[in-house]
Amino acid sequence: MHMRHSALLFLFAAACSFPRHTASKVVEFTVPATALQRLECETHNGGITITGSPTADSVTVRAEMSVRGYSQEEADTNLHQLEVGNETTDGKLRLFGKYPSTGLSNCSPSFAFTLTIPQRLEVELESHNGDLTVNDLTGNLKSTTHNGDIELKGQSPKVALETHNGNVIADFAGRGSLDGEVTTHNGNVVLSFPGEVDATVAASTQNGSLKASDRLTDAKQSRRQLNGRVGSGAGKLNVTTHNGNVSVR
Repeated sequence: MHMRHSALLFLFAAACSFPRHTASKVVEFTVPATALQRLECETHNGGITITGSPTADSVTVRAEMSVRGYSQEEADTNLHQLEVGNETTDGKLRLFGKYPSTGLSNCSPSFAFTLTIPQRLEVELESHNGDLTVNDLTGNLKSTTHNGDIELKGQSPKVALETHNGNVIADFAGRGSLDGEVTTHNGNVVLSFPGEVDATVAASTQNGSLKASDRLTDAKQSRRQLNGRVGSGAGKLNVTTHNGNVSVR
């Protein structure tokens, strides 16, 4: 009986030690993009959604920020310490979640970004806990998340897509040579080629299935590897999952 009572006290204390109150706000602004060549966006907790526009001459930013506290007053106070970092140097715009390195580590500060940009920009995105969604880019793309899905619909000629725990769904709608890496450690990969891209595809899985449609020509398949060609095969696209399936449509 004493042990049960102690266990209940421990659980109650643990519950009380978790900051349950939340405060949030939205910040919106634009950054001129005439001189920009590259965009980098980073967030530890939160997703990033980015859309390329052929007519945009600026980067439009919407950031949804939230943080917890042990009381609503504390959560509101913590929220005032969150801001969006905005740095432009040598043709590169860097956007990131910014807050004190000490004091908020257990209060789950979160930054979710929604961006509209000129589609020509080279882009690098990174989140530790969040999905990455990219549409209508024509510049090169690097997307990395530790826990989240990656979804791409675009015309980037060079890509590097990596998630540790999540799926990758990519529609390559461009024209010409396509090069890159698509990697997930625990998740499925689904690729489609609605455009007129040229790439040699080399796919592998350690624990999962491999499936290809007629879109992949000269296909050769074994239990763990799938190789084939899209278009002329001029580029090289390497696809890897450790625990998951690979499907080429």
